[in-house]
Amino acid sequence: MSTPSDNPFGRRIEGWRASFRTVDQKTAPGDVPYEAWRQFLKDSAAFLGSDWAVQALGKGWDDYTLFAANRIKPWARIDHAGLLWLAHGQALAEMTEGYVRFAHGLTYSRTEGVDPDELALPWEFGDAGAP
Repeated sequence: MSTPSDNPFGRRIEGWRASFRTVDQKTAPGDVPYEAWRQFLKDSAAFLGSDWAVQALGKGWDDYTLFAANRIKPWARIDHAGLLWLAHGQALAEMTEGYVRFAHGLTYSRTEGVDPDELALPWEFGDAGAP
């Protein structure tokens, strides 16, 4: 596991970990099923504890391309989902600047250009899952 002292992106990763500690883990946002929310949080924690987080930052992935979801319909608007919403417990196998391939074969292409006002990060969803 990488730490702030042994990689150039350590502070950013620590910042993400701190942000996730503020998330209400018992209340899924919007239309997200509770089990899917728990899996997303588990996948995000595993990602942040791995070297994949360092690789992602080095390849230009950011908060939104990794963790964001649609502000109003986070589950229904899969086209706005960040990478970790689609992991569903699967390991990553390959990462480039433009895509990630999961071990089971699914490929996630990084999308740009979604209006940030339509997105929310997990720590931006408020009480009862509302942003």
